[in-house]
Amino acid sequence: MNRPGVAPHTLQIGDNNQIVARTGITVVGDFRRRDIALGGQGAPLVPAFHHALLAHPTERRMVLNIGGIANLSTAHSWAAGWGYDTGPGNMLMDAWIWRQAGKPYDKDAEWARAGKVILPLLQNMLSDPVFLATCTEKHRTRIL
Repeated sequence: MNRPGVAPHTLQIGDNNQIVARTGITVVGDFRRRDIALGGQGAPLVPAFHHALLAHPTERRMVLNIGGIANLSTAHSWAAGWGYDTGPGNMLMDAWIWRQAGKPYDKDAEWARAGKVILPLLQNMLSDPVFLATCTEKHRTRIL
């Protein structure tokens, strides 16, 4: 659960201390609370990884991560990184393929490759100011 806002808070499943005590392995976690304490929204977490892995001294880079929830992040070495969720990623496709074919995901994008862009629908969405305004309401995180 992640609730940014006037009284921001987050609740995560799992206890890092219990994991360490039971496994003896090094555990790094609890990133969301720190991000919220520093004024972020606690999500998404992957921009810090993208920044560390892909930042370049002269190129402007962005990464689109399409997991269950898709997110976009920057990877510039000269500026603080940022990122935000863009909306559903594979979760919709996974749900559809499960319902239609009883498979947990679209292996090798077999079904997706057969698709075609419905250009009038895309143009309508891209020209709709309400749709575009809704798309700008994002969870943001900074590189900690």
